Amino acid sequence: MDLEMKRILKYLLCTQILAFVPAGVTAGVFDEAVSGGDVSTTSDSASFEDTATSESDAESDVGDDSPVVVASPLQFDFNGYVRGDVFAGKMPGYSQTELKNGYGELALKLRVSKGSYGDAFGEVRFKGGYLNDGHYLGQPSDVDAYGQPTQVDSASEDAGEMGASVQLREAYVNAYFGRLEVRLGHQIVLWGRADGINPTNNITPIDIRVRSPEEDERRLANTGLRIKLDLSPLRIEGIWMPFYAPSVVPQIILGDALRFAEPDYPDLDLTNGLFAGKIHLIFPAIEMSVSYLNGYSLTPGIRYVKNNFSAEYYDEVYDSILNRTKTVSLNRTAFRHQVIGFDFSTTLGSFMGLRGEVAFRYPEKQNEETLKRLHIPNPELHYVLGVDKEFGNLMVVAQYIGRYVLNWKDLPKARDFQDDDIEDRIDALNAKPEFENLEETVDFNIHEELVNYVANRELVKINHMIHNQNYEIQHGVSLRLSYSALHDTLTLVAFGMLNFTTQEYVFYPKIQYKLTDAMELSLGAELYFGPEESLFGMIDETMSAGYTELKISF
Repeated sequence: MDLEMKRILKYLLCTQILAFVPAGVTAGVFDEAVSGGDVSTTSDSASFEDTATSESDAESDVGDDSPVVVASPLQFDFNGYVRGDVFAGKMPGYSQTELKNGYGELALKLRVSKGSYGDAFGEVRFKGGYLNDGHYLGQPSDVDAYGQPTQVDSASEDAGEMGASVQLREAYVNAYFGRLEVRLGHQIVLWGRADGINPTNNITPIDIRVRSPEEDERRLANTGLRIKLDLSPLRIEGIWMPFYAPSVVPQIILGDALRFAEPDYPDLDLTNGLFAGKIHLIFPAIEMSVSYLNGYSLTPGIRYVKNNFSAEYYDEVYDSILNRTKTVSLNRTAFRHQVIGFDFSTTLGSFMGLRGEVAFRYPEKQNEETLKRLHIPNPELHYVLGVDKEFGNLMVVAQYIGRYVLNWKDLPKARDFQDDDIEDRIDALNAKPEFENLEETVDFNIHEELVNYVANRELVKINHMIHNQNYEIQHGVSLRLSYSALHDTLTLVAFGMLNFTTQEYVFYPKIQYKLTDAMELSLGAELYFGPEESLFGMIDETMSAGYTELKISF
């Protein structure tokens, strides 16, 4: 049989295979047949052809003149890494170090492309090891279903444990319809052009507890829909996140009498979803965008729920008051807000880059009494302006960070919580020695008012700290230095941020050395500093640590 006849027979055979096998499974077979190439039978698609197509099937459809529709081939890109990390830092309450983390992690990443129709991406991570604070590799008894501590006890037996976890970091599908792109699935959305501090980025939550040499690994994915329409130089973007996913913070010690109840997060009503839109303008000399968001804040506040100090919780016997454990119940409560944002990036000739970002946030305060909405912050304006410049192998990014809180008030007075004469009544209580200890107070009505007043003053302080609204106006700076040497095998990186107003600062130094193209060693630290009652001051001993990592990518 001559060569031309073999090609004709191979052509006829492939047309029959294509008629009986779903589109996409036979990708590439038809092209190889008509070109005279050999058809491989080692792939999964070839195996499926062998089982789905018989000789009789091929003969029955010979002579079919219907056009052959050939699907574009599926392309797979599979990669990932394996790494080992050890973190060591301060032991809370002692002048010595302790192991904070020690874990091994395997990450598998898969990208599937279907020609011009779309593609998909998925990443899963397997981690096992030891975690000191007990909030990531396992679920100790003081963590609720949302991953937040139900009680605060730094001496808990669950403070450190061995464990393992599987995390689906992202899994989404992209579909392309000309100028329209649609992404659906579990995804991380990043907005803003500033370095590390992004006032307009209110879609993707973060987990501050995550320990990793890579800063962006603190970001958490959420499931939703993202649409982009390219009308160059105009690009329109829309986002819908129907599920609420809050940011996660480390343990905050609030006191022995304070306990966390179930968090109050929005249910799955469609109206509780997050909606956001963005308009980009992209020109050769400058890029800018304006955005709008309406949804629940990623950072829930802490709200007062109840206490068991009042008469209804006790027997009428006086001794029962002294013997009962007295607690105040709090919970994490989400609140809705609207955010209007603007960002830009450009270059000042060939001298340096210039970038900026600003967001106005307006929380929606429900029509409730003051006690019911202390967890909701005030409206604020948050802004960042930065420059970046390369000096040979050295890259410098410097930024100014500011915040202005509207209608700001310092700690509220007693009359902000209760009736007009409570302040005088509290002063009278404090003047009597027999009322110095709350446990000895027998007047239940006055007792409960005093407890409410003290608890809510503390709540205002805590929420000011969580929402970074301790002061009406704040000023800060950040600086990132990145230097490469030894033919880019050695990289030195240092990031620091200082808040002049709150006197808090953070410092992330890191050294990375490539042992081979695929293997690298990292040494670094994550250091937090601040006054005792500031957020960084409270998490300093828990989160500050030095680390070493050995990583192989494939």
